[in-house]
Amino acid sequence: GRKPLFLFLPGFDGTGVSAQTQFEDLGRIYEVRRLQIASEDRSSYDDLVRFVCSYIRGWRESRRRRRQENSVVLLGESFGGLLALGVALQLQEEEDGAVAGLLLANPASSFLRSDWPVTSQLITGLPAALPFKDLQLSQLLPPLRDGQLGGLADSSLLNKTLGSLSYASIGSSLLLSRALDIKTAGDLLEVTRGRLQLLSESLLRGDVAGGVGDLVKDSSWALDALLSILPEETVRHRLKFYLEQGSKRIKDKLNVLKCDVIVLVGSNDNVLPSREEADRLAKEIPSCEVKVIRNAGHLILDERTNITKIIEKSSFCPSSLKKDVVADFKMPTDEQIKNAIEKSSTIRKIFSPVFFSIDNSTKRVVRGLGGLPDKDKNPILFVGNHQTFALDLTFLLSEVLQEKGYLMRGLAHPFLFRNVQGVPGVTGQWDGDENVYELFGAVPVSPRNAAKLMKAGEVVLLFPGGVKETVPSRDEKYSLQWPDRSEFVRLASKYNATIIPFGGVGAAEAFSVLLDVDEVDRLKKSPLAPLLPKFFNGYGNRMEDSNALDSGSWSRKENQLAERLRFPPSPVFSPAPGWELSRMYFFFGEPIHAGEFDTSSEEAADKAYERVKTEVEECISYLLRKRKQDPYENVLVRSAYETLNARQAPTFEI
Repeated sequence: GRKPLFLFLPGFDGTGVSAQTQFEDLGRIYEVRRLQIASEDRSSYDDLVRFVCSYIRGWRESRRRRRQENSVVLLGESFGGLLALGVALQLQEEEDGAVAGLLLANPASSFLRSDWPVTSQLITGLPAALPFKDLQLSQLLPPLRDGQLGGLADSSLLNKTLGSLSYASIGSSLLLSRALDIKTAGDLLEVTRGRLQLLSESLLRGDVAGGVGDLVKDSSWALDALLSILPEETVRHRLKFYLEQGSKRIKDKLNVLKCDVIVLVGSNDNVLPSREEADRLAKEIPSCEVKVIRNAGHLILDERTNITKIIEKSSFCPSSLKKDVVADFKMPTDEQIKNAIEKSSTIRKIFSPVFFSIDNSTKRVVRGLGGLPDKDKNPILFVGNHQTFALDLTFLLSEVLQEKGYLMRGLAHPFLFRNVQGVPGVTGQWDGDENVYELFGAVPVSPRNAAKLMKAGEVVLLFPGGVKETVPSRDEKYSLQWPDRSEFVRLASKYNATIIPFGGVGAAEAFSVLLDVDEVDRLKKSPLAPLLPKFFNGYGNRMEDSNALDSGSWSRKENQLAERLRFPPSPVFSPAPGWELSRMYFFFGEPIHAGEFDTSSEEAADKAYERVKTEVEECISYLLRKRKQDPYENVLVRSAYETLNARQAPTFEI
């Protein structure tokens, strides 16, 4: 009685069975309800919108009278996604916030832009044009005794007309061929293999009639089901009064939709143009995220997708699901760590990163991370420069974890947690997989989260230059873009943290700046602007849109940080020629004990801050100077050595 409502709106078939695997988990948090539409139902799109709205109104009113939770989340699959949009638009006219959030799985709002208006005519029209379409199958078969009917004896197909069977055969074949993806095709193959195995066993026993009969019975079931759930008349009605009418009803209205929307799309959906539709919805709907389910087709609500986890990270997550990003964090499993490292194996081979630190006893530079402190009860704060397109993150996290056994929990831009598409360098977090940054302990950067991590004695990774350092202009390679002053030294001092300054180089050489920021601005203002590729506008717009993530999220004391989080104007990059790729180098300086800092005044804190900044700059300078002495700095020479010797190439002498 106290749970919010989760309402599932089904696809074109009206059954909703495709989402069955989601309901048990969702039932822990929500009161789960599913709309079912009978095959003989002749409601229109408008009728269904009214019916669902009426149900939601009644449910919310009953909860309101009892002063109980009355928020509502809708999940619409295919046609259900189109219906969910209509319901949300209608309810918001009556009351703001009536729908807390929408999840749209391969929504059929793309119907009019797909080939289905034409293809559907083939499915429903061709059988009607067949000669003898009204003859039943039983009339076409020669006289047979009951025993000779085999699997057909128990099938209703004998009473179906030739026209109906043609419709079912064409429709099922077309839908099956389009809806299959790697997983569903594999499942179907396993079932088919099992049936053929049973057939072969029957044949070996000499039971030919029984084996063939069972196979016919299994095969005819699919046609029976289609004719039962979606007979021709139902398909014709739903094409016209569900999909066509619904598409017209929501046209030009999505820009006023007020609730938060998450669009889930299969990367290989061949039933609808869902990838293109997701891009369109993201542009039209004011608050819309897109998540792409990798290697999935039209049916994506199986075990590959966890709707509960998706809601956990959404803006409409119910309070019972909300987690503390620090206290509730769990270390990734060995298997997750192994998978993450394997996924980065190619880029690791390309850059062949090498690491250096300072030995605690000799104070000399050594290869590896032996100079880094072991973990104790006090926090450790790694502070360094961020490299182009954040290519350094994978190497930093994995190397420290493997060599020292602790996880650096990054303070990351909220952008990395919100699945915004279209910006190079942060791929992978919108493909349906668990966000690798969150998996390895990253939290959205804020003074509050930083303090929580420090208080908990965590190992923290901070890039004071933020996103600005990941998109450097031509003259900014490896130059720190830190703010004039930072609070991190006060925080580190308060919690007696050990600060590890570090520098990294090598990523900037992987890209060339085609156009610098001022050149892009001039080009956009020139007469050539209308002729520019979509990239120039699309890239910039998405970057600007993501700044909206900051608004309203910060207290007055945090406004300076919120301003730092705004995406800077970015140059236009292109990949550098392969032979120009540099090696990646990381150097961890001597630990600094922040408990010794004098932060009693702003001037003293700034002095401590400058000390850390200078240490980072010296780490970068050391690497830029020493890499010139590395005989394997060039990717071609290095790759040849590592291929021939099956081990990492050596580097410069220390």
